[in-house]
Amino acid sequence: MSRIGSSIGAMAQSNTDEGADKGPIASDLETAKLLGKRVAEIANRFSG
Repeated sequence: MSRIGSSIGAMAQSNTDEGADKGPIASDLETAKLLGKRVAEIANRFSG
């Protein structure tokens, strides 16, 4: 899961010397997936 800390949400890192085909890496994608799931669950709770 997330290897880069942030207090405002998910973050990912890319290397400027590599093309877009090299990222995002699996752990960044998993972090985004889990954050999206959590946001959806909370939104469902408040929507009623």
